[in-house]
Amino acid sequence: GLNAAVTEPFNAAVSSVTEDNQLQFDIVNKRKAIVLENLKVLNDLYAQLTELLSVGKSLYRNIDPVKSREYVFNSLMKSVRNTKKSKKEQVNETDVR
Repeated sequence: GLNAAVTEPFNAAVSSVTEDNQLQFDIVNKRKAIVLENLKVLNDLYAQLTELLSVGKSLYRNIDPVKSREYVFNSLMKSVRNTKKSKKEQVNETDVR
């Protein structure tokens, strides 16, 4: 029949898998909490940016319409993307040399 020498490795493996499952569950829960915290921070940042852009548009609306357009979120995102692209191109040019 089955003796302790045969069943012990199986029991140890079951115990190990159970511990690993609990660890994985804890990691997933921590990840969810981190994502929620990041969303809160990003939402706060977005609210601040929206307020800043609104003030900028109000200030420049009648004085400088071109400058006023810079205070639109899409314009800000375009500017950030263009800055990233130009930095990436500079790095690539340096690598080629």
